[in-house]
Amino acid sequence: MIIFYTKSLAFLTFFLFLPLQGHEDDGPGHLIEHLRARSAKGESKATYLLAREYDRGGILVKNEKQALELYHQAANLGNSAAQWILAGKYSSGKGLKKDKAEAYKWALLSAEHGSVVARKLIPKLEKELSPEEKSKGQSLATQWQDNFKKQNQQNPESS
Repeated sequence: MIIFYTKSLAFLTFFLFLPLQGHEDDGPGHLIEHLRARSAKGESKATYLLAREYDRGGILVKNEKQALELYHQAANLGNSAAQWILAGKYSSGKGLKKDKAEAYKWALLSAEHGSVVARKLIPKLEKELSPEEKSKGQSLATQWQDNFKKQNQQNPESS
């Protein structure tokens, strides 16, 4: 548990470049509150990291439902890692109803946002998809991208 906590805290701190040294309130609670505050402001990386903590159960108590909600929030903010996680969860049916078209959508979006592992997953998913599922997944990804672009044009500071 201590090893996981240390790795988890180091991971979160590294990705957010938090200035935690030299503060009396350093510790997991402070870090989680910082992540929550940044997530509430719409920061996809903070939202993704909170989701991972709920998913893994390290600093926070494991809560798959909360993790999935946060993964969806981060994915909808354009976070490629969260999109990749959702692709895997929809593909396997882990924690969600198995949905190949939805898995394909998230894999396409994750690859579009720079995920190398998603690019490798796409051909594997395509082998398992019916033509209808593939078409639906592509359509869902296109709709998502159109909505994402509209949101960012209306709120350029949130991108």
